[in-house]
Amino acid sequence: MLPAPAEYIKSRLYGFQACIVCGTVLLCLFIHGVSCLYAGEPIQETLSISERTARKELHTVIEVLEDPEASLGIDDVISPNHSVNFKPVTGNPPNLGYSSSVYWVRFRVRNDSPNRIVWYLQLAQTWISRIDLYYPEYGGFRTLSSGKDIPLHEWPFRYRNIVFPISQAAGTVRYHLRINPGIISLSLLLFAWGPAAFDR
Repeated sequence: MLPAPAEYIKSRLYGFQACIVCGTVLLCLFIHGVSCLYAGEPIQETLSISERTARKELHTVIEVLEDPEASLGIDDVISPNHSVNFKPVTGNPPNLGYSSSVYWVRFRVRNDSPNRIVWYLQLAQTWISRIDLYYPEYGGFRTLSSGKDIPLHEWPFRYRNIVFPISQAAGTVRYHLRINPGIISLSLLLFAWGPAAFDR
């Protein structure tokens, strides 16, 4: 027996709606796959710290961008055009050698403590011409500077090599370093010290 016209039309409408839903789902999956393929910036490893942290090396979590013309600022390197050009480095520690380039280094740190802590970022190398640390604060970036081109009384922390004291709330923060090595061979001897472990 043939279905009644109304039932036939209703069944065809249900079938048509199902096709639309399936097509929409497939299109969304395709767009998501393409966006993942061309998003460009992979997920970066994160260093975890807490008030119980002693010392941790950062060489496994850092990425580096070379700036041969020394022309890039923090707003440039966080933009999509340059952010995708950061690359992981190898070696323990990574040795970038002699160069007239400026190097940008970025890394992510997660404070696993429930409270804000002060930890210390150390570049265990002397005679760096200048190093600037950038991290998010109040919708912009706070900058701390050190190195032999900076008067000693302006260093954020007086030590035999470069140390930045950092106050970080619970959660994850991405940090950027702009390093002008000057005439020395640059090795990225970077360490994170917990609040009670840093021995002055």
